[in-house]
Amino acid sequence: MIQSRWPICLSGFLVLLALAAPAAQAQVLEVELKVKGLACPFCAYGLEQKLKKLSGAQAVEVFLDEDRAQVQFDGPRSPAVDTLPRLVHDAGFKLEEVRLTVRGERAQKAGQAVLLLPDKQMFLLAGEGAGNDLIQNVLPGTTVEVKGTVESKQPAGHQSHPPTLRVESYHPVERRRLPASGD
Repeated sequence: MIQSRWPICLSGFLVLLALAAPAAQAQVLEVELKVKGLACPFCAYGLEQKLKKLSGAQAVEVFLDEDRAQVQFDGPRSPAVDTLPRLVHDAGFKLEEVRLTVRGERAQKAGQAVLLLPDKQMFLLAGEGAGNDLIQNVLPGTTVEVKGTVESKQPAGHQSHPPTLRVESYHPVERRRLPASGD
């Protein structure tokens, strides 16, 4: 009797495990920062130490000769992108550009195409080519991995406006697209 229930219990446990663990965890996967003011190895080391303190940081590299830093993240914790300018400033440098690789849910908010992360971060989606394709052809609710540049300048009178992610490339993690016209 006990032996015949074992496969059923195991398969039930595996189904519950699969349902409990999200297939595609939404998160910031990588941040690349263009930084002004990196002048020496000590500068690079100081910035590296600050970046290592970011929530979920797994690997940090600072490229002194290219004036940039790269941080890879692992796990469900993601840094709040709006904290990056302050962190870089506190390390003694000026942040010139933020490029992200992020996994999130394509959604629609107030008529705008957005990318949502579970920690309540949201990015407006913009761009030509891949960005336009993502906005026009990928259904809301689809999990996608997006690479792009953050434009954090707020339009006048819109202090709570989320940052814009100018999409350079994307790929669906979960494939759901609008049907082609004529289907």
